[in-house]
Formats: sequence, C-alpha cells, structure tokens
Amino acid sequence: MRADAAEVGASGSPASVSKAVGELEQQEIIRRERDPRRRHDRYVIDADALFRAWMASARQNTLLADFAHHGAQTLGPTSPAGMRLRDVGDFFDHVGQAMLRAAEQWRQTHATRQGQSLDCTGSERRADA
Repeated sequence: MRADAAEVGASGSPASVSKAVGELEQQEIIRRERDPRRRHDRYVIDADALFRAWMASARQNTLLADFAHHGAQTLGPTSPAGMRLRDVGDFFDHVGQAMLRAAEQWRQTHATRQGQSLDCTGSERRADA
C-alpha cells in the first residue's frame, strides 16, 4: 500500500500526522519513499512490514533487557532493587529471544509455503530458479 501525506493526513493536523508517521517509521511498520516525479514523500506498507515491526520490537526487548541488567549491576546484584531489575532483564531477554525464534520459524514456514527456500544469508530464492 502506498499513500502520500495528503492521503495519510486527510483527517488530522500536519503535526499529528507527522508524529504518527514518525512513530510508525520507528516501529518499522511503514517506510518513506521519495517520489522522483514530485516533491512529496510516499509512505509504503509492504508485505514485510509486520515482520520488520516484530523484529524491531524484539530489538527493543533486547535493549530493555540490557538496561535492566546494567541497572541491576549498578544497584548491586544482591540488593532488592538489583534482584528485581535482574529479573526484569531476564524476562525481556527471554521474551526477545522467543520473538526471534518465532520470527525465524515463521520465515521458514512462509518461505516453504511460497515455494521458496532460504539461502545461507536468509535471502529468499524461488525453488524453481
């Protein structure tokens, strides 16, 4: 799906559209393309948008885990706050890893259903190619 700013912002102020677009870009749900024929950006939601958003969320969980583990070390790993932060970090690390495994399983299943195989870099190629 492709849309320009006027289509995206048909029911909102330019500032609210800009904020929403920025948030969606950060989550990798949409991406911006420059229209070479006009001075406008086009916003694209392609087939891999949800996969990229899922992976961005997994990366966020990894960052949260790292911050929590660092905080636990700073506060002292045996202090009550340090132990809680360690548990929070362990939780986000577990969730992030589970998300990555689920994404890889989905990619493999999806590629098989589409008659494709993945090469060693994870790039898809047609089975009949």
